[in-house]
Amino acid sequence: DNNIEIIEDNTIKHYHEKINEHQFQYLISKKCLTIHEISKSFGDVLAVNNFKSNLFPSEIFCLLGHNGAGKTTLIKIISGIEKPDKGDVYLFGNSILKNKDILYRNIGVCNQENNFFDYLTVYEHLKYLTEIKQNCYFLSQNSILEIKNLITKLNLDEKKNSLSKTLSGGQKRKFCIALALAGNSKLILLDEPTSGMDVLAKREVWNFLKNYKHDKIIILTTHSLEEAEYLGDRIGIMLDGKFICSGTGSFLKNKYPCGYNINFLIKNNYMNRMDLLDELKEIDSTAVIKVSSKNLISINFMSMIDKNINLIFDKIEKNIFKEKYGIINYTISSTSLEDVFLKLNNKEI
Repeated sequence: DNNIEIIEDNTIKHYHEKINEHQFQYLISKKCLTIHEISKSFGDVLAVNNFKSNLFPSEIFCLLGHNGAGKTTLIKIISGIEKPDKGDVYLFGNSILKNKDILYRNIGVCNQENNFFDYLTVYEHLKYLTEIKQNCYFLSQNSILEIKNLITKLNLDEKKNSLSKTLSGGQKRKFCIALALAGNSKLILLDEPTSGMDVLAKREVWNFLKNYKHDKIIILTTHSLEEAEYLGDRIGIMLDGKFICSGTGSFLKNKYPCGYNINFLIKNNYMNRMDLLDELKEIDSTAVIKVSSKNLISINFMSMIDKNINLIFDKIEKNIFKEKYGIINYTISSTSLEDVFLKLNNKEI
């Protein structure tokens, strides 16, 4: 089997996809980040509960979880800000608790809060941080070129010589990402990096990170399912401090199937929605209303089989449903990452 299954409290099955051969070579050569059984409490609250995983170069690991799930606490532990109650983190085979120097030489962090000096320019910040990481007073031409590329790729050229405090909200987030990457960071921690950005700016950052990830270990926390699906080479989900599952998007959707959704576009103020649900339940008893709005009703079928799907389509295409329930159009979709996330958070799996 290509996964590890753990069952806790007889409620949620924990699935973690096994690493492939390429990742295994990184593991045995210690060219990876190993998080080993990390736990952290604040008073009576267990913020991180026995978290363990291996993360590899040239991949973006997206960590999903609701507010309070433990994502930011984990990021603070990996970055050396918080000390775990139990466990350790190993970067390239070295304990970050015993060898802070290797961590600080290789890490770059974008926190949820914007952290920089108000009275330094964008370029001065990046130059200063690169000098610190490389422990030098004069940067090489390659380092200067890297700084200029970061500024250009993150669309900050027009603000290159502006004080950081004059940037807009979205520009400040891009700037914080650039600071995390400066100095050729090998381990990059991005804690909700695109929060506050408009849609276009988010897409620019996503495409940039996809192209930038080569030879970098990138951990990105997010609330956005779309962001996780687009960026995540692997995706992990935390729930109340526990690391519930991890793997590719297709692996998670396969291990936590949520059936099918049929979305019906209906005429304005058409009221026979419960009649439609009742008739669909006669075909498949697992039918439930997922979304109901003025012009849309979305029905989820947890265990629909092909025979039932064909029967529903047949009734729609023969206009039996269309005329009876005011259906204008319809679409069907299978399990999404959002469905998996919601089911896990509701502890329905």
